[in-house]
Amino acid sequence: MNEVDMMEKIRQARNKYQREWRAKHPDKVRAINMRYWQKKVMEELNGREEGTQQSCQ
Repeated sequence: MNEVDMMEKIRQARNKYQREWRAKHPDKVRAINMRYWQKKVMEELNGREEGTQQSCQ
């Protein structure tokens, strides 16, 4: 088995594990996604606030 085949097998195994974990833990997946998007919104709001403060000075 060459390195490319081995990397493909590793990728498939990792993907399978992640699919199974997500299926078993939908509440955790929802919470993780919510935290991610809350963080993105806060970053955008903070970026806008910093931009308006800089343009006013």
